[in-house]
Amino acid sequence: MQVQPVSVDGPLGDRLRRIETSIEDLSSYVDECTGPLLARWLRQEGHEVFSVYDDARGISDDEVMRKAVDEIRIIVTNDKDFGERVFRDSHPHHGVILLRLSDERPATQIMVMRRLLDEFSGGLSNHFVVATEEHVRFARPR
Repeated sequence: MQVQPVSVDGPLGDRLRRIETSIEDLSSYVDECTGPLLARWLRQEGHEVFSVYDDARGISDDEVMRKAVDEIRIIVTNDKDFGERVFRDSHPHHGVILLRLSDERPATQIMVMRRLLDEFSGGLSNHFVVATEEHVRFARPR
């Protein structure tokens, strides 16, 4: 399967291009349910990563969100509950990447994250990003 590049046009695309902070300047929390291999790959790529699976197994989603806010980290997860916390509960965050994958194997997670980093570096912080194998959607809670 070949992944098509995703283009964001209009005001959101303009905003993404203006954001100065790059992903290299940010840290991430990789949620427990996402597993340790994506976190290890991100570390190998030079990113600062806290793996809930490796370092704090069993903490609550609320605790993950609190720590990510306190430490200015993007949350990487495949748990839709983070969407409820952001949109329904207006929970503060510095960015959430929700991986909605039909194939949740680590190789697919890495492929999708590589595409996100290659195509949207600098545009991931402070957004709720939903990524599938084929599409990327950005949302910014009000």
